[in-house]
Amino acid sequence: MVALNIVPDRNWNIADPAQAAYKQRKLYEVVALAQALDLPLNVGTEMNSFGQKIVDDFDAPALASVRSAFMDGAHFVYGHTRLQRAWGLGYQSAWAQAYLPSRAARNAFFTAVGKRVEPGLAGWPALLRINPAMTPDDVLAALN
Repeated sequence: MVALNIVPDRNWNIADPAQAAYKQRKLYEVVALAQALDLPLNVGTEMNSFGQKIVDDFDAPALASVRSAFMDGAHFVYGHTRLQRAWGLGYQSAWAQAYLPSRAARNAFFTAVGKRVEPGLAGWPALLRINPAMTPDDVLAALN
């Protein structure tokens, strides 16, 4: 297991205040546990349940304390995806295993990549400045 998936709307957007408080407390606990285990968070609305929002509201007050963990997870997934598609340098690649043997180091690296590479076609020029012979520090420097 490399990441943990969370559907936040199920944990805060609840009519019963007591149930909402309980679910929010459990959400905060699982986010803390994921962070302790170095598991990035993949957060998103469940699209197979009628009535779910298309996009989660990360600005909801109940999510304020976990928003940065959610955003880091998004950057992590994006950074991994862009490097894997561009150069085959994803999270499970031999390159990542050699240079970033710990889960924490890999998570930090791919999160940093995700924060540096612009979405869509705008990100390709930055990705073309790197190559598989570079170290992770070289990659991050090239993406600045």
